[in-house]
Amino acid sequence: MITITVFPTSPQTSTPFTLKGTVTDVDDGDELLILVDDQFEVARPRVQGGEWETTLMFNRGGSRLIEVISSDQDKAEITLNLSTGAPNIISRSVWGAKPSRRALANLPNPKRITIHHTAMPTLSSTASQLDEKSRMLKIQDVHQSTNRWSDIGYHYIIMPSGRIYAGRPNGKKGSHDQLNDGFGVAFDGSFEGTGSQITDAQFKSAVALCTQLCKRMGIDDPTAKVATPIKRVREPSPKNLPRIVGHRDRINTACPGMEEGTSVRLEEIRKEVKSRLP
Repeated sequence: MITITVFPTSPQTSTPFTLKGTVTDVDDGDELLILVDDQFEVARPRVQGGEWETTLMFNRGGSRLIEVISSDQDKAEITLNLSTGAPNIISRSVWGAKPSRRALANLPNPKRITIHHTAMPTLSSTASQLDEKSRMLKIQDVHQSTNRWSDIGYHYIIMPSGRIYAGRPNGKKGSHDQLNDGFGVAFDGSFEGTGSQITDAQFKSAVALCTQLCKRMGIDDPTAKVATPIKRVREPSPKNLPRIVGHRDRINTACPGMEEGTSVRLEEIRKEVKSRLP
């Protein structure tokens, strides 16, 4: 008899996961066959002490049938629904973005992700999408009319609800940290006050978004520090910083909130993104 006792509850593509189980009437050292979708042989774990274990990873999402088969054709099976992990991003056309005021420079080789907050009064996590669209239009208006930028400065804005809105097209250079050598991701709200913190929904969306952006840039460890240009008064440049960095780490500003990014859970975001990268 074969059983599957350990399996992922929310598996994602391009993310390794472990399957474990037990088996009876099979000798130590004997192989089991792991078959996917009734056609692909993906692993042959060996039995040890009545138990077996294997690590799998899929590049295609959707419903995937996994069978664990012994030499006498006894088997156990499970169907996993793998998500791509790609976050849903609300487009500029949906929230009604105005056109850019001038042509935007290309961003051919983004190197990192800079985390911001909008510093606006924080919306409720239950705010409607209509309220969020109004906020997006307000941000764009401030950036274009007051800051005199060509367009909204950030590439993405994450609302307290967890919904992600597209800002500046991600193939174009932003206007978010004076250096603008990567993607600008902003949490909507103000997180400078003691005890202020992003919502759990914002955290989860930030992890999903940053994971996808890291994959696009070929970053496999966003916690590792690398030489990074900065523009802080009386501080030498470059400085060794992670590839997911807070605005204040490179520029003299309070953004995105409390020291060390604690109010936007920056270190937790880095670690969680790293755990999701191949």
